[in-house]
Amino acid sequence: MPQTLLGVERKAGFGLNRADLESALSGLRNELQINEARRRDSDLRNAQLKIENERLLAEVTALRRLRNEAYTDALTGLHNRKFYEERMGTLLALSQREDIPISLIAIDADRFKEINDMNGHDVGDEILKFIADHLKRVARRRSDIGAARLGGEEFMIILPSTTLEQAAKIAERLRANIASDRNRVAVKGTIPATGDKTNNRPVTISEGVVQLKKGETAKELYERADKALYLAKEQGRNQVVTENELDKTTRPKAPSGFGILRANFITQFNEMSRLQIQALA
Repeated sequence: MPQTLLGVERKAGFGLNRADLESALSGLRNELQINEARRRDSDLRNAQLKIENERLLAEVTALRRLRNEAYTDALTGLHNRKFYEERMGTLLALSQREDIPISLIAIDADRFKEINDMNGHDVGDEILKFIADHLKRVARRRSDIGAARLGGEEFMIILPSTTLEQAAKIAERLRANIASDRNRVAVKGTIPATGDKTNNRPVTISEGVVQLKKGETAKELYERADKALYLAKEQGRNQVVTENELDKTTRPKAPSGFGILRANFITQFNEMSRLQIQALA
């Protein structure tokens, strides 16, 4: 008759009886069941965590997309005015705290309204995207550059850790690259230098370059950049003007619509008075 496990254990001196063995086996089975339940519960928790992580990832992706849209110009893909204003606020605080130079390049497409009227808004949009592409190439070379379209044909490049002289070189390189690139946009018009008609008029930009002064606000910095840009246009366009070239006179304020109407009315009134006086004479 074969020996049972219980008999072997008794011979070995374990002193276990059947009830003890059954109880031990029952305990082991219970532990196995508990472990299995824990595993299933863990798998369920892991599956729930995976679903939750996927949901959170989708929300993060959506929020990033919304953030990018909020800070991006839809036409050109550059940053927009909101980004520019917030970026300038951050950089001004950094500059004041750590004495880091910040330069600003104000950019405007030359004779844009004239080109837009002659060629149509589709060509105008292509010109804006063409200029933006060149700005992006500059920005790719410097990770801390913020190139933005502020509206219309007006652009800005923020240059942290950049002196006026360095910024002027960047601006001149940008101007030359745009003026020499005639492969992107076919523009009808006249060549400014000769007045000749052409179907491939060059796209050019004017630029004003300034460096942040100690204690200067973002508004004051922008106004000086705009003044330098205005001078570049006044001097013939397709050129770069830095703050060093600005004279001490203030930029003449363009008359408002009401001011123009008032001036016209006064001119007409004076002319009518002159004619009436002549008639009475």
